Amino acid sequence: MSVLPVSVVIPVASRPELVAEAIASVLAGADLPGELIVVGNDPAGRAADAAAARTALAGAPAAVETRWSFCPVPGPGAARNAGVALSSRPWLAFLDSDDLWQPERLRQQWAYLARRPFLGCCHSREIWWKDGRILQQPLHLQPRRGRFLKASFEHCLISCSSVLIRRELFRSLGGFDEGFPVCEDFELWLRLLCRRPVGLAPGELVTKRSGGSS
Repeated sequence: MSVLPVSVVIPVASRPELVAEAIASVLAGADLPGELIVVGNDPAGRAADAAAARTALAGAPAAVETRWSFCPVPGPGAARNAGVALSSRPWLAFLDSDDLWQPERLRQQWAYLARRPFLGCCHSREIWWKDGRILQQPLHLQPRRGRFLKASFEHCLISCSSVLIRRELFRSLGGFDEGFPVCEDFELWLRLLCRRPVGLAPGELVTKRSGGSS
């Protein structure tokens, strides 16, 4: 097991049980990030989110720096930006609190990018899980690689929970636009694809969950 120079940022808003499971999925990885930051931004759920996150983060190995923080600005884009501002590693990865990483997530993507130093970002395929069953992903929504800006105007083809991006590239894009109450990640990927190709690491490395919770 290696500890990689990656900062993971997890935003959470009133999802204490789910964020604990998300953190556990990162810490169960074949390789670990050097830093794991959880950012809450729902005042109503702040105490419960903080308690769940701190309990889950307490299980991290000593080599993984952990942090809980609170961002008063609503929206996942603001929470992610706040987490990035607190981070210190040269690579960034994101995980939504209702999603899970597969154990090979970081290892596979790190190896993929190591063989392609011209890329500053990659993503991966996902397992779609809803109400206790796996969904078949439609062909037109499946992730792809390279410069797929035109196709991305029709559908969001990059999942935030699967992205591994160089910090300097993320900062050059200006981060997430906090003025978007939804689709803030979609908007950022369009800006990214205007400038750079995006790699696609092999495997289904993220479980995207929906349904069955608020």
